[in-house]
Amino acid sequence: MLLCNAPPDADSPDSAKLSGEHVARLNALWKLSIQQDISEPERIRAMLDRARCMLGMDAAVLGEFGKFYTARYVVSDLPGLIPEGLSQPLEKVMCTDVFRNGESLHVADLRVHPRLSAHPFVREWGVNVYSGVPVQTGNETRWVLAFLRKNLVPRVDEADIAQMELIAGWLGNTLHQDAQRALLKHIALTDSLTGLANRRAAEEKLQVEKLG
Repeated sequence: MLLCNAPPDADSPDSAKLSGEHVARLNALWKLSIQQDISEPERIRAMLDRARCMLGMDAAVLGEFGKFYTARYVVSDLPGLIPEGLSQPLEKVMCTDVFRNGESLHVADLRVHPRLSAHPFVREWGVNVYSGVPVQTGNETRWVLAFLRKNLVPRVDEADIAQMELIAGWLGNTLHQDAQRALLKHIALTDSLTGLANRRAAEEKLQVEKLG
């Protein structure tokens, strides 16, 4: 996995598979990943959309695994393919193998894949290319970044794979920081003994109501 907290360096070993154009595109994406004037959800969707266009894909999905799979963030040129927020049983999801094995999966022709060829995306929507990359947040891997494309490719390019791994690293870093902020806020606003909202939470709520 490539580093997630610094821009790509054209001279580094991790960037050996990337051309100058690839590195320039990733630098632009990295700047977006640290932009401070937009919300986290806006940043993630913008990163997904730019990555999708950069890689020539029709859809990019960042999904979370738990008891079910939930498509948390979706950017797509295929309206209706995957509604954002959709939850499904794990056995119906293309990304389940990536999540369970903790390894990337890149398929240049889904029609000949032993498990995925029968998936509705392939049979009903004509999706033929799939790439799924596990996304690590802290010490956990419960997210998968997936790219989908209708038009066939001879193979999934190694440089594209390197870019996907780097993007997954950035997204994992963003998601982890967001979760840490949410946890710290919860601790600050909750009484440690009772688990109920504390005085600070009540004051904050009152302030919001006054402003509203």
